[in-house]
Amino acid sequence: MKTIIQILKVVVFFVLSTHFALASVSDRETFAQALIGKNNPLKESAMTWIVENESSTVAKSVLTAWLEGDLYYVKDKKSEQFQALYISDNIKKSPTAKSAWDDTTLAIESSRQFKKVRVNNKLRGMIRLEIASLGLSNSEPSIRLSAVTAFLGKTDDPSWRNCSKEKRLSKMPMCSTFLT
Repeated sequence: MKTIIQILKVVVFFVLSTHFALASVSDRETFAQALIGKNNPLKESAMTWIVENESSTVAKSVLTAWLEGDLYYVKDKKSEQFQALYISDNIKKSPTAKSAWDDTTLAIESSRQFKKVRVNNKLRGMIRLEIASLGLSNSEPSIRLSAVTAFLGKTDDPSWRNCSKEKRLSKMPMCSTFLT
């Protein structure tokens, strides 16, 4: 009887671990599905995936559009672009929407064919940090400075002193010049 219970526990563990493994973000399609859903941990892993696997310009444009409420997806199930991500600053007035991944555009027949990708306050903070982390690795000093400023929020003296406590930032030349 004990062995049967142990076998059932192992089977349940494998079934659950397989379910969570399938829920991870591994490509652009699963990225879009993660953003459309309501699972915040999956959205967080989608943020990490796009920063690690896409170019910095694509990642920054998608994250910025998401943060500013300009990221939409096609909700029409009959459309061949179903669940594809598009960026538009005003979906009701603009005649076209730009693809989130490249420069292709889609003519907007009706604003009802699109739905906005939602973001809550917790995700907004995480998106800001991911955008700032993209800037920290840039070769342009002014962009790195704005990324450090975005990390800290304010540039008052106590915040810059806190910067020295963060080892990763204090080793960066741009941050260390403000600490002296």
